Amino acid sequence: MSVLEGAATSGVLPSIRVLIADDHALVRSGLARLVKGAPDLELVGTAADGVRAVDLAVSEQPDVVVLDLSMPGLDGVSAAGEMRVKAPHSRILVLSSYSQESVVIAAFAAGVRGYLLKDATPRAVLDGIRDTYAGGAPMSERIRRTMEPLQQ
Repeated sequence: MSVLEGAATSGVLPSIRVLIADDHALVRSGLARLVKGAPDLELVGTAADGVRAVDLAVSEQPDVVVLDLSMPGLDGVSAAGEMRVKAPHSRILVLSSYSQESVVIAAFAAGVRGYLLKDATPRAVLDGIRDTYAGGAPMSERIRRTMEPLQQ
């Protein structure tokens, strides 16, 4: 039985600890508000650059990191690689505007679990966080189409 299934039978949802890393203040703020509004999610920090994101992942040990790829200091792909080593418990969900095959491949090679594009709906982002936490690999349709030929 999964953690989520166990929680459903006990009537208590687990609190999924979430870290948000994006260099745009408006995006960070909107995502923070979205996470804070979900009863099963807990915001444990926000970061405006990749270095701070890695530091927070190490200190806060979030369940899920919502990570932009284009950030100052340390790009998201490099930050994801460091998080895989320094905070292996944390699962990484990319939220980016980049859909180029080379970027997507690099992100998955660095250890991200899911990849959503920034045109995703708020519900898709929340569902993506939950799916990533549960061990899934949520992907925007365009990303899925990019990855399918590579997985055959």
